[in-house]
Amino acid sequence: MAKPPIGAIRIKTGDINKDLLYRGQKGSYLNCAFWENADGVDQYGFHGFITQDVSKEQREQGIKGPIIGNWKWRDEQGYQGGVQQPQQHQQQQSPPQQETQQHLDEEEDDIPF
Repeated sequence: MAKPPIGAIRIKTGDINKDLLYRGQKGSYLNCAFWENADGVDQYGFHGFITQDVSKEQREQGIKGPIIGNWKWRDEQGYQGGVQQPQQHQQQQSPPQQETQQHLDEEEDDIPF
């Protein structure tokens, strides 16, 4: 059985620059980059935006790909709004173990039953 998706994307296809598509043996490919919002989750629940990739030469010239969409994390139930990052993505930003245990102890005290 497949694991549930960890994220969702929304792409406005009209904004795709067809000249930037990668043409391979089996078809054309859209190469993208995912960026996190500087201010966190936006008013629509998106965690970041998606740009179309440009060639290395274009990047060196300061050319940026167009913003073509947005993305957000999903939880196990498929919910998309304002969800925390999945655990494997949080590991890079994890606080020290002592703080984590203290936070868990505080959460247990807040349980109303």
